[in-house]
Amino acid sequence: MTIRDHDLAGAVSTVRYEVHRLSIATSLTYDETVRRYEQAVPALDEARFTALAAGRPTWDDIRIATAPNAPHDFIRYWRGDFT
Repeated sequence: MTIRDHDLAGAVSTVRYEVHRLSIATSLTYDETVRRYEQAVPALDEARFTALAAGRPTWDDIRIATAPNAPHDFIRYWRGDFT
């Protein structure tokens, strides 16, 4: 089965949103800054959230499951090498 353009009519929309980017000056090298950031902001524990999503979690369930993975209330969902 293929999807034709007319099958998507009205199914796709565009949403504009504003993003705030933080620029932080450091005396560290780029690699050291990335290393320290990644040490402070752990990567998403995909296994934990996959298991959680298999059920019917409440927002409190998600918040409680997130806490050990986000000691500073941040989680890294992906990583990109921009050098």
